[in-house]
Amino acid sequence: MTFIVGCIFIVVGLLFLLKNTWVNCIFAIITLGNGANLIIFSIGNVLAHGYPFNGEGEAFSTVRFADPLTQALVLTAIVISFATLCFVISVVKKINDVRKEEEAQ
Repeated sequence: MTFIVGCIFIVVGLLFLLKNTWVNCIFAIITLGNGANLIIFSIGNVLAHGYPFNGEGEAFSTVRFADPLTQALVLTAIVISFATLCFVISVVKKINDVRKEEEAQ
C-alpha cells in the first residue's frame, strides 16, 4: 500500500511539473520528494503494527527486524528534499525581486 501511494505521489508530482508556474514547480518538488521517500520506505520491510525488534520471550530471529538502511536513507532523503525546497523557494524569491526592480526602472 505504501508503494502504491508513493507511485501516486510521483505521478502527481510529474503532473505538477507539466504546468509552467513557479508554485506548481515547488509543489512538484514536494510531492516528488515525498513519493520517493515512501517508495524507499516501503522497501524496508516495515510491518504495520509491528515492532522493529523481537518481543519479550521470543526466539531471536532476523526475519522480523526492520531494515535500518532504508530508514537511514529515508531520513537523509527528507533532509535533502527540504534543502532543495528551501533553495528553490529562495531562487524564486530572488527572481521575483529582480523582476520587480526591472519593472520599477
